[in-house]
Amino acid sequence: MKKYIIALLGILILISCSDKFDITQFDQYTGNINIGGDTLYIQNGEPWSGFNNPRAMLMGKEPFIYVCDTDNNRIVMLDIAGQWHGSLSIKRPVAIAQDYHFNLYVCADFDTANVTYSALYKN
Repeated sequence: MKKYIIALLGILILISCSDKFDITQFDQYTGNINIGGDTLYIQNGEPWSGFNNPRAMLMGKEPFIYVCDTDNNRIVMLDIAGQWHGSLSIKRPVAIAQDYHFNLYVCADFDTANVTYSALYKN
């Protein structure tokens, strides 16, 4: 039995060794392509706009994308295609999380008399 497992692992190692993807073929393109090391990023849609100092982003379990748009005092809900589905007004959101009951937890900062306080909101 041990011989079969060792042989199987050896075959898997040999099969998985292959040539790397050649990213030099993308050198001819200009514009919205970012090559960083061995990773290639190509923009495939319009960039999101309308945010003012977004501090955090969460891929929710629905799946929706939530963005803490800090200086616009809101949480923005987008679908995975980037389409806007709504917003929630919260003063200076800086972090966001979600539990398995789809509750959103938002950390926010607010200033009062030159003192900064933090708050946790549940929605």
